[in-house]
Amino acid sequence: MKRAWLWPIGAGISIAMGAAVYSFPIWYEGTFVGWSLIDDAMISLTYARNLVKGCGLVWQCGGERVEGYTNLGWVLYMALWHWVGLSEKWVGLPIVLTGAVTLGLHLRAVYLVAREIGGEGVALWASWIGALFLPLIFHHISGLEAGFLAMLLTYWAYWTIKGEVKVWVYAIVAALGTLVRMDFILGVVAIGIAGAWLYQKEPQRIIPFIGAIGVAFLVGGATTLWRVSYYKMWVPNTYVLKVSSLPISWRIWNGTFSFLMHVLMNIPLWLAAGIGFWFLRGSSRILPLLAVSGIYLLYNTYVGGDIYETSATSNRFLLNAFPLLFVLSGYALERLSLHFVLKILAIGFIAYGTPRLKSDLLFHRWKNFVDILGENQRYFINLDQFFSHNAVVMVGRAGLLPYFHGDKYIWRDYLGKTDTSVAQRGHLVLCNGRPGYLYFPGHTRHDVLGLWRVDGAVQLVEGPICDPHREGPRWQWKWALPLGATHCPATLPSYFPFPSAAVRDSFCQLFDLVEPNGSVWRRRKPTLLSPQTLAPVDTTHRPSAHSGR
Repeated sequence: MKRAWLWPIGAGISIAMGAAVYSFPIWYEGTFVGWSLIDDAMISLTYARNLVKGCGLVWQCGGERVEGYTNLGWVLYMALWHWVGLSEKWVGLPIVLTGAVTLGLHLRAVYLVAREIGGEGVALWASWIGALFLPLIFHHISGLEAGFLAMLLTYWAYWTIKGEVKVWVYAIVAALGTLVRMDFILGVVAIGIAGAWLYQKEPQRIIPFIGAIGVAFLVGGATTLWRVSYYKMWVPNTYVLKVSSLPISWRIWNGTFSFLMHVLMNIPLWLAAGIGFWFLRGSSRILPLLAVSGIYLLYNTYVGGDIYETSATSNRFLLNAFPLLFVLSGYALERLSLHFVLKILAIGFIAYGTPRLKSDLLFHRWKNFVDILGENQRYFINLDQFFSHNAVVMVGRAGLLPYFHGDKYIWRDYLGKTDTSVAQRGHLVLCNGRPGYLYFPGHTRHDVLGLWRVDGAVQLVEGPICDPHREGPRWQWKWALPLGATHCPATLPSYFPFPSAAVRDSFCQLFDLVEPNGSVWRRRKPTLLSPQTLAPVDTTHRPSAHSGR
């Protein structure tokens, strides 16, 4: 069938846009608030809006210059839509549409590289696997840059395998990708190493790869110098929060566990890819994809994984290994002597993921996918009902409310993504992810002392945290971590973002829960205890025995 590759692309984009239309528009009490993205993307969108307003690349106008993002080029792209005059309510829509386009291009790239490796049949199987794989769709439609960058690397792998030397294209891709996100340099280096190996007998064909690496480091160096000049920091604040403030042994544990979680949640995909790898063992045609996958798997281990590690999402670093898995799985389906119906069922199993035992979770991946994309529908709250303008409000989700409420309030970021003092010296909180993780990436430093300086707190805690009789389920830890790996207690409440029970008790004395669904807490009493006595700032790596999620 001519242009059969269009069908999986159409299917993938349809799933993506259907989920986006269902999940991203926010309505509050019958009024349209705006088109949202996931919260990390909303943080970038806030920086973009403030840049166009003339406030600079800051989280809030008049606030400290802090680089609470790692995707400079993507923030500038978001700023473009503000600059052309599009209403803040609708800026999220073109970002989502951009994601739909990059998804289609990515699936086309998977098709091309798979066709180059194994022919038309392999290409179609690989494309369909990618089109129905929700973690891939998530990263394109969420509003972040990860899908765009993964798409660029997949095309570059295709050009390398095909033997097409594109000097200027290589340079432009290297520059653009590095500007969007600095760690794109890793992919440039990986492709360069693969290209050097494939064309070692043709030195002149290696020069474009060397040039691309040079361009990437040039752009990365220029971006770093700009960062030092503008933010007075060598690395983004979020890198300090997630990486440099934590010991490497903890990060390696977390990163390794996140990779194992991804494998366990996608056993059908990894099983099919393993079979395909066996068929292709010794083939140099998959080397560029292997190089990109390997370098980002190592990077994932080094940085400690990512917040997005669920059956429906997976994290942004492992995303770069998906094309290899799709191609290998497609090759396995093409080579195995199975009935066509069985191959269709195999794609269904890959899309479904590792089966769950509970019958009520039959569609767990799809439900999780929609729930994560639609979180902002549940979390948005009109704070004007509870606080006067210029009130100091602490937020746990630093994107949604600051973007749609603008400068009405003085914002404080409890988790320190946009606050250097919290990222560097906030209270250390461990054991706040799911059992097996030593910590929840990006949620390890909490502004405990800041709670005593605000008028209200929003979305820091969920559920009946102040009612010990309705604490909710508790998570078991001792079975999930080897002895000595952490100081986590045997069990923890399902959500407990405080470093100790004493801090929780004082919080409950200071604040009233005035809106349970939005988790809005309003201050009702002056400080009862000295915060220095109650919860001294922990600047060491000493874990807190009572911290948890």
